[in-house]
Amino acid sequence: MKFVFFIIIFALILLLISFALAKILGFIFSKLCNEKPKKLRVLNATSTIIIFLSFIFYIFFYNPAKNYKTAFIEKNNNQYVITTIGRRNLMLHDPISAIKKGTYIDSAKFTVLKSNGIIKGKELPTDLGSYPTINNDAIIIKGNSLKINLIYYNFDDKVNKPNVWNGKYKLVKRNF
Repeated sequence: MKFVFFIIIFALILLLISFALAKILGFIFSKLCNEKPKKLRVLNATSTIIIFLSFIFYIFFYNPAKNYKTAFIEKNNNQYVITTIGRRNLMLHDPISAIKKGTYIDSAKFTVLKSNGIIKGKELPTDLGSYPTINNDAIIIKGNSLKINLIYYNFDDKVNKPNVWNGKYKLVKRNF
């Protein structure tokens, strides 16, 4: 119940800010163009809606988290370690954090037995307590390009989910 109340208050505050910005824009527009107040009501209403929807879009749909397009592969004894790096969202605990959209740098390491070709998801080692990958997924290495397409079975939710590191990367070899 508190969450619903908070969302309503937050939306009203955003609407109030949007209305204030629209009023300021309307005032500036009226001074520049010598428009009549009746025409400005439509402008104020339209501006309020557009600004409010822009705030909503930014808060709920803009996501600064991304994977960097470069991955690294290193030889480690008889195995190879692929490292991917990217930005992840900070956990949100308050409305200010939702607006700030903070991120941190994260990485993932995949241990594979070969440095070229198709590596099936089942060939990847799975630590005890980790979600296992399913049969139809793979890591594909061709020269300097890497494609990760891994799907894991989340046994808590009982669904298949794509790995957040899925995508195409430029592969940089280190310590070969």
